[in-house]
Amino acid sequence: MGDKIMDNYFRIGVVLLLCLPAYGAGAQDCRATIAPSAEDNRYTDHSDGTITDGETRLMWKKCSQGFTGDDCMTGSEDSLNWQQALQAAEDEDFASYSDWRLPNINELTSLIEVSCIYPAINETLFPNLIEPSVYWSSSPTVYNSDLVSAIVFHEGGEENLFKDSAHSVRLVRGGE
Repeated sequence: MGDKIMDNYFRIGVVLLLCLPAYGAGAQDCRATIAPSAEDNRYTDHSDGTITDGETRLMWKKCSQGFTGDDCMTGSEDSLNWQQALQAAEDEDFASYSDWRLPNINELTSLIEVSCIYPAINETLFPNLIEPSVYWSSSPTVYNSDLVSAIVFHEGGEENLFKDSAHSVRLVRGGE
């Protein structure tokens, strides 16, 4: 009797797993009923690892810090605490530019593709986001000096994180 119950629980679990969306399975989920906010034509790919946003006029590194290549698959993502992320930006010399920095929270939010999740970013121009796709901003919170605002591109939400935790970095130049 006990084995039969366990068998049923196993079958129910398998069915539930098969019914779940492709959470984390590499399948971006976009809704046709929501107007895209970050379409390809908004950006210019300079073919040197940089992307310019025609709306904000910001230039972004195409790949997360630590990755390179057209598909951002070469290397491994740097998971840095906030101080290390600030230092990495200061030390960066990429595509003949040395004025890279961490984006503020508003700049980082501008990359969110509101019609998509898993991830909530234009995947064509900013490929290979590693889950959970949490990216540092340069914006500390006003109510707690130990916290910094970040974007979770997996779902497209904002989080306040402790400075000593390790997360992803996407650098920007221009603006501010």
